[in-house]
Amino acid sequence: MDGLRRPRIAIVTPGSFTVPSNLSSSVERVVDALSRNMQNEIDMLIFSRRSKGFAGYDRKGGITHIRPKPLGSKRYQASVRRWIGRFKPSLIQIENRPAQIVGMKMNHPRTPVWLSLHSVTFLESELTKGQSRKINQGLCLADRIVVNSQFLKEEVTRRYPLCERKILVNHLGTDDKLFASQWSAPMQIERERTKVRMGYEHKQIVVYAGRLIRIKGVHHLLNVWAEVVKQFPQALLLIIGSAFYGSDRITPYVRGLHRLGNRLPHHVRFIPFTPYSRMPEWFRIADVAVVPSIGQEAFGLVNVEAMASGVPIIAGDAGGIHEIVEHGKNGYLLRLDSIESEMLIHLGELLGDAVKRQQFGENGVRIVREKFTWSKVAERQLELYYRHAHIFE
Repeated sequence: MDGLRRPRIAIVTPGSFTVPSNLSSSVERVVDALSRNMQNEIDMLIFSRRSKGFAGYDRKGGITHIRPKPLGSKRYQASVRRWIGRFKPSLIQIENRPAQIVGMKMNHPRTPVWLSLHSVTFLESELTKGQSRKINQGLCLADRIVVNSQFLKEEVTRRYPLCERKILVNHLGTDDKLFASQWSAPMQIERERTKVRMGYEHKQIVVYAGRLIRIKGVHHLLNVWAEVVKQFPQALLLIIGSAFYGSDRITPYVRGLHRLGNRLPHHVRFIPFTPYSRMPEWFRIADVAVVPSIGQEAFGLVNVEAMASGVPIIAGDAGGIHEIVEHGKNGYLLRLDSIESEMLIHLGELLGDAVKRQQFGENGVRIVREKFTWSKVAERQLELYYRHAHIFE
């Protein structure tokens, strides 16, 4: 496509973190991955927070990064709107902040504005300081709403029935080169080297990776862990993450998790907040990944990251997780009303059966390559732009 005629899309992140960054939330990681996989077809303007070591304006290939100074949410939004007025994009996409669509539409009424919604968090008025009216306006004004799961589409439709016809679904993905399958011969060698280096060479390793908040269900995993250890004395649980992105600040819930873990000091390790670039190393040595979510998990990137790494998954059947984890094929889904008893059973099945672990792990790798790589996600996203925004005409 002629570079002078390529469509230009402005992607507006919430302004909480820098793109790209190892310390960001999943929203910024999704934006970074998708933009890198779409830049050969469209020009991308990405707005994010400026932080130390990052330029305020940076252009490389088909991606232009614009990073206003961190001067508060309202001033960030105002700065973004001014930049957009200068660049005049073909389409504006707001990431995960429906209330911000109102101001954007007022300032740029002739430009299509899409909402990319990652979760239900910013639909809930108690978490958005009384912005329910503005959120409702934003959802009504959005030309399209892109969600990452069928579950999230149904949840938005339940709350805002008039939005149903403009909601589009595009599942997320992962980098299957970064998260490489542990079942390939080179990675098997690297896996054993990594376990020896960490002192875990004789351990059966179960990994939880994610935020340490109640809706992630980590306490359920710790509640059954003593029984797992009785059956598998070499079992080691690695709990990787913290309560907040980029911070190791301790909350009452995290203190409670530490108390549970300290009952089995030789079988539980808490790994503080870990840069995203280190996560492939942890999945490389994992025998099982547990995602015990009990809340409205819209998608859960950790599931596809573990799958790409060849790790079988045990996950709470919450939100959209069942759209990723196929029960009895690449992992097990847990009913929420019996999550601990089922978790104990399935941990025993997988830790006790190396053949099944490999079978589930390799199934997961195949499923990721078929549906959940960033290149596949980008293809689907471009098709959505083509069909519903008409920006290639």
